[in-house]
Amino acid sequence: MTRDTRLGILYILIAVTGYSFFAVFTKTLLGEGMKPVEIGVWRFIIASALMWMIRTGVRLRQRQSLALPRLSLRALLIMGAMMAAAALAGFYGLERLPSATYLVLFYTYPMMTALIEAVMGERLPRAAWVALVLTLIGVAFAAPDFSEGLRGENLSGVIIAFVNALVIAVYYIVSSRSLRHIDDTIGSTAMILSATLAAVLVVGLVMGIAAPPTPIAWLVVTLLAIIGTVIPVFMLTNGIPKLGAAQAGIVGSIEPMQASILAWIFLGEAMTLNQWIGGVVIVAAIIVLQAPTILARRRMNTLISVPPTPP
Repeated sequence: MTRDTRLGILYILIAVTGYSFFAVFTKTLLGEGMKPVEIGVWRFIIASALMWMIRTGVRLRQRQSLALPRLSLRALLIMGAMMAAAALAGFYGLERLPSATYLVLFYTYPMMTALIEAVMGERLPRAAWVALVLTLIGVAFAAPDFSEGLRGENLSGVIIAFVNALVIAVYYIVSSRSLRHIDDTIGSTAMILSATLAAVLVVGLVMGIAAPPTPIAWLVVTLLAIIGTVIPVFMLTNGIPKLGAAQAGIVGSIEPMQASILAWIFLGEAMTLNQWIGGVVIVAAIIVLQAPTILARRRMNTLISVPPTPP
């Protein structure tokens, strides 16, 4: 395992740990009376301002130029729009489904990432088809009770969860290709957060926004901006280019379990046995998807490390 791979794994683990608090913070803010779009606007106002302050301080301390990194405007706009869409989808989805159920459905995004890459020309191996079947089985177990039919909150919540997963899959692929050769990752993170803020503000200005109504709401939205936004986005910006989109997905497979445990501790939302089974099956699908790549890399590293036999 190379140094870049180890660092990439560490970055992704820190990122998904921060994102695991997303449902807890969001449910708390919804309970305090904030609307989803208001949560999004204030989250990214605080996060982008904080990231720019950090970037300025670091660059001045290191006596480096404050010039912005040469990030493609097209990629920046796409990543900002994707992150804004994912954030708003998460807020609206958590209004309609228990956080554990939503997160398990959302965590089909690594499979979506692999399928999109296959459509873009990557050959889809046999393991990917096995993983796809496992993912569908896991989703069937994890889905809420549809005994009354696919309608109302159930239907909209499930659709939003899958849309959120698709958006994140696209984000992983775009960032994997766009950030690979960027050295100023703090500046890149600040630019992505600012682009996201611009997209969320457009929605907020149309729908109307207000300030957080209580001191608790201010505290929690600030924690969401720091723990659930600045730290994870910075870590993803560093980690995805080192691991690649699909590999980052498997490393982050601990997120749904982490988030479910946090929801149980802080929100009292316990997952049913079926939902736990579904979550485990989806994680198993991600592992099956990446197992051939991991084994091939290990064999290659073993061959490289074995000294040649003297003649």
